[in-house]
Amino acid sequence: MTTTRRALIPDAFAVALPLGTGGLLTTIDGGLPIYFGDEHAGGLGVAGGTPAQDAEIALETLRRIGARTEGMEL
Repeated sequence: MTTTRRALIPDAFAVALPLGTGGLLTTIDGGLPIYFGDEHAGGLGVAGGTPAQDAEIALETLRRIGARTEGMEL
């Protein structure tokens, strides 16, 4: 069984997760939650580059807006 890089989610489940939740949850590398402290403010989705580039841009965006980044490092 293979798993996604960011979380230990089996690949078959990672494909079904966005479909089964109507798009509420995602497993894309450029998709990150936005937290200011303990307050969940929304989500961020970056796409268009490679998965690694999308993740790097998303993480840098969180840093620049002052959002929490702990546990989201690449």
